[in-house]
Amino acid sequence: MKTIINAFLCSLLAFFVPIQGVLLLVGASILADTIMGLYVAKKSKEKITSQRLGWGVIGKMFAYELTILMIYAIEVILLEDITSMILDIHLIVTKVTALTLVSMEAFSIDESWRKINNNKGVGFYFSRLIKLGKTVKDAVPKRD
Repeated sequence: MKTIINAFLCSLLAFFVPIQGVLLLVGASILADTIMGLYVAKKSKEKITSQRLGWGVIGKMFAYELTILMIYAIEVILLEDITSMILDIHLIVTKVTALTLVSMEAFSIDESWRKINNNKGVGFYFSRLIKLGKTVKDAVPKRD
């Protein structure tokens, strides 16, 4: 019985190996959002409870990772032939789902950043960086 369970778990693990990078990326985005949330809470002197923090992060991690795993299984088992006829991108549905989840976390990070930064989000600093780049480009003499 133990051998059968081990064989099943190894097979399941091998099935999901192709998306390990996607799972790590989604997990890292959740971790980054959590760290940013803790930083904002500390700056604004909000009370942080370990119970709320722990279950919130664990619940989100579980839900997001399980979503990716289920979408991947559905895509490999049911949709791969259909999607490969339309687009020549391997695992497109899984990648778009992961991109959506990571984008949600990025927007949450930007929202947290705005709370402590006088409503200046990542876009504000990105546009300033672009302007600085143009200024430096104009200041450098052109070569002939």
